Amino acid sequence: MQVVCDPGLRERCYGAFEGLLYSEISQRYPEAHAAWQRRDIDARFPPGVHIAETLREFSQRAVGTISRLASAGKYRRVALVT
Repeated sequence: MQVVCDPGLRERCYGAFEGLLYSEISQRYPEAHAAWQRRDIDARFPPGVHIAETLREFSQRAVGTISRLASAGKYRRVALVT
């Protein structure tokens, strides 16, 4: 089978958190870090190179992509690899 990479399954964008150690995140962005630790589904982290996704946005994107691939009728089976 052909391998297909779908951008809807890319990893979550964490904005300014990306590339930082946990200790750096907690020092630079204490409120956003606290929201992240609480798993606040609608917390948006400070922007970095890209705008961060909330957990809800990430989940909707990933689940929506999986649903689209599974219901397209093009394949009998779909394998997702991360």
